Amino acid sequence: MIGSPTGLTLRSRYSDITNGVSTPEFERTVSRRLVRRAAVAEVMITDWRRLDDDLFLMYAQLPRAHSFYGPVGGVHDPLLIIELLRQATFLACHAGLEVPLDNSFVMNALDYRIDPAELRVTGEPARLEIFLDGLKRGRRRGTLSDTVSELHYFRDGRPVAQAMAKLSCLRAPVYRRLRGDRAVPPAAPEQPGKLPPPVTPALVGRDGGADVVLSPVPGRGGWLLRIDQSHPVLFDHPVDHVAGMVIIEAMRQAAQFVRQPARVLPVGLDSVFHRFVEFGEDCFVQAEVLAPTPEGDVPVRVLVEQGGALAAEGTVYTRTLS
Repeated sequence: MIGSPTGLTLRSRYSDITNGVSTPEFERTVSRRLVRRAAVAEVMITDWRRLDDDLFLMYAQLPRAHSFYGPVGGVHDPLLIIELLRQATFLACHAGLEVPLDNSFVMNALDYRIDPAELRVTGEPARLEIFLDGLKRGRRRGTLSDTVSELHYFRDGRPVAQAMAKLSCLRAPVYRRLRGDRAVPPAAPEQPGKLPPPVTPALVGRDGGADVVLSPVPGRGGWLLRIDQSHPVLFDHPVDHVAGMVIIEAMRQAAQFVRQPARVLPVGLDSVFHRFVEFGEDCFVQAEVLAPTPEGDVPVRVLVEQGGALAAEGTVYTRTLS
């Protein structure tokens, strides 16, 4: 679990570190390969600096509109903070630490918190400074094996979010041995017409069924994970298992469903990933509303199970939109 953004003291520290660093122009994005995206349109990081061994400065621009991660109640979608976390971590590892592009990253845990007031959509794209601080590294046989990425996000000098991720980094031969026959993405992903029906989109904060990742399960509490491998954002490129961003989206949608009729913003998340979620096997999602926090946010506990075992779990902190 992480705390809330640490405010002006932290910003003052970074101001001292970045004194004399050239100002970015936000003119173009970094290479899509370095952030593991197939579509250039999905790349949000525009520039970066390595300030010392364990500190990177990234610059990014949040779009005012996005085909999937659109504004929620006038606030930039908080899950863009997670997408920036993965892009910044991959960029730091590949470009900064020279991790080979064919290595695989496995998500073990991910947390975030945002300040909605600082992430409001305005008349221009939001420009963010992201400090990837304390990239703690484990090494095996001289190569990167584990990372803990701690990120602090600022907009116009004000803290807007904080995030943390724990990942394992596996060399290509190691990953192939780990995954065995599953190491290759499915040759023919299941078509949308063969997917289970989505829940009513409005109940999970979505406008159309194509963006819904939950399916009702008659006679059983919770939902079936609905995996559309043709989705242009959630499955931007072929993968051999269900991506972490799909699981996180399922947690967000489940939290919105159980908070009905309120429309809520996911202002925070604490999550742990225990095992791969595989294609071709039913995966179930359950959610439970917990007692409000002292700040008035309502946590929702979400469990993701497959094959009778817990695959992932998380607590989504929801805030009612006015």
